[in-house]
Amino acid sequence: MNTKALTSKHFDGVNDIIRTGSTIATATGAKMTASMWFNCDVIENSTWLLGNGAGAGDWYVPTDGWVIFLRSPAAGTEVLKCGVEGQQVNPVPADLSAVITANRWYHLTVTFDGTGVVWYLDGVNVGTATMGSPIEAQTLQVFAGYSTENNTNPTAMDGKMRDIRIYDGTVLSADQAASLYRGSYNTTPLLWYKVDEGTGATVADSGTLGTNDATIEAATWTTTGSLKVNGAARVLDNGSVL
Repeated sequence: MNTKALTSKHFDGVNDIIRTGSTIATATGAKMTASMWFNCDVIENSTWLLGNGAGAGDWYVPTDGWVIFLRSPAAGTEVLKCGVEGQQVNPVPADLSAVITANRWYHLTVTFDGTGVVWYLDGVNVGTATMGSPIEAQTLQVFAGYSTENNTNPTAMDGKMRDIRIYDGTVLSADQAASLYRGSYNTTPLLWYKVDEGTGATVADSGTLGTNDATIEAATWTTTGSLKVNGAARVLDNGSVL
């Protein structure tokens, strides 16, 4: 296995965004999986991580689409949350055994299967939820770190993100989510931003779509010589972290 320095995008907590260059269909057949690595400098209340939520509704209950976001532990125990077309859902149990802290890398995978939602943190199932109605297929732009597409705006992410993936029409199993965390899940997603370019204002799409490069708005590049995740300090050539 080859290793390399860790490159990621740093969001300043104001209005930095990674935005897909064009719209993309997600939740085909009411199924999808989204994942990313993130590291918060500060864990602020209601921080947007990833989503395509849009419309007249509040950003955390978008009229159309979905959003994956964080809440500050100080605001309650519901640290991991998501909003889907007028619904806001929390993992059960809500008080996670592993509380998210600042200045640490985490891998988050969220699966949507009809009305079911499952959260995996560092490859471990940390909660499930049932929505009142199934997630609907939408063709919208996807945003990481922040969004201005709703009636209200979320708190912008203050921290770093890399290895953003969307498996459309696919629900990863618990074993597959664990493999994705370990870097051994080799199925290429529809949309994949490794976020390892290190320079420029474009993030390449390495997914099966391959044509939806993302634009960077204000976020800066950062590179660290090492990364500690459960005692390891390795980055795979495919962009995953071990």
